Amino acid sequence: MNIKKNFIEDISCSIFYKNTTKKIPLVVVLHGYNGSKNNLEKRLNIGKKFANNGYYTVLYDAPNHGERNKYNIDNNHDMFFYLLKKNVVDLEKVINYFKKLENIDENKIFLTGISFGAMTIFKYISKYTVFASAPIVGCSNIDEFILHYNKNNIIKKIDKITTEIIENFNPFDNIIKNYNNHLIMINGKYDKIMPYHSNEKLYKTLKKKYNHNNNNSLLEFYLLDYGHFQNEEMFDIVIKKFNQILKIKNQ
Repeated sequence: MNIKKNFIEDISCSIFYKNTTKKIPLVVVLHGYNGSKNNLEKRLNIGKKFANNGYYTVLYDAPNHGERNKYNIDNNHDMFFYLLKKNVVDLEKVINYFKKLENIDENKIFLTGISFGAMTIFKYISKYTVFASAPIVGCSNIDEFILHYNKNNIIKKIDKITTEIIENFNPFDNIIKNYNNHLIMINGKYDKIMPYHSNEKLYKTLKKKYNHNNNNSLLEFYLLDYGHFQNEEMFDIVIKKFNQILKIKNQ
């Protein structure tokens, strides 16, 4: 297995893949808030697992995280939304760079990520097309996310700067309107950080749309008996479903 490091501008990336003569799918894996690509790989071996299943796998550090960390972001909710917007831009840069490599099938771009990374994916797929995505313990509705935080006194007040940052940022409606590809969502039933209800609603709404349009894209929603937690079981589901998607005919 090949394991490499690369930089796209200031974006630090870890790359995992096996040598092959054919073009292979690209998977980009996004870590959570206050996490890093290295910690995620160390805990769960995500890069190696995807690579062993035939994917060209990229993990990268979000802005101000990991090798790009400039200052302490603990419990800085204003910074959360600011970095979320920046991470969407970085994700686009990462995808555009790697999909041009000669061994990548640019029509088979997969995304998966946890929490903050999952929210980045929701925003990204509300604007851009990817082959399949699997957000884990994320929230697709920014308004519900903030309401949940206010209700539980996690955020006592959303200030003017944060309000401006997240204005017109909510991806929920645009996903319903624009997204037509494979989507697997995994949430924890007892998650006190990321409420799952908007993802459940998103699943039900998209299911009606897919059925109406005879869309055979895989659409699934898993509600597991966990809190705000990520483990191998969740990523094993994602790998299994991504492999299943690749076997669907007429794509």
